[in-house]
Amino acid sequence: MHRTKYILRASLLLLIVFLLINLYKKTDDNIAQIAKFKLETLSKIKTDSLDTERKLNVLIKETAKFNEQFIEKSPEVKGALSYLIGAVGLLISFELGFFIAERRKTGE
Repeated sequence: MHRTKYILRASLLLLIVFLLINLYKKTDDNIAQIAKFKLETLSKIKTDSLDTERKLNVLIKETAKFNEQFIEKSPEVKGALSYLIGAVGLLISFELGFFIAERRKTGE
């Protein structure tokens, strides 16, 4: 029983670490994409010699285009987060199960 508990615990903790690394990579890509968008939009607005209304229209157009691209990548982050929450929930349920089984074994 102890060997099974330690194997399951180690496996799930290793899985959680890999899922955290995966989630970090996915969000890091999104953060880099957001920073790139901000810099490109700022440079477009600074270099254009347009009036304020046209600059605002350019900003709205670029933001709408960016939002479409960002939403396309968003399901990957949501999926990675759901897998991570599932793995943590599985670890908690195994720990609870082993705790209950140990309590029954000792007769308390």
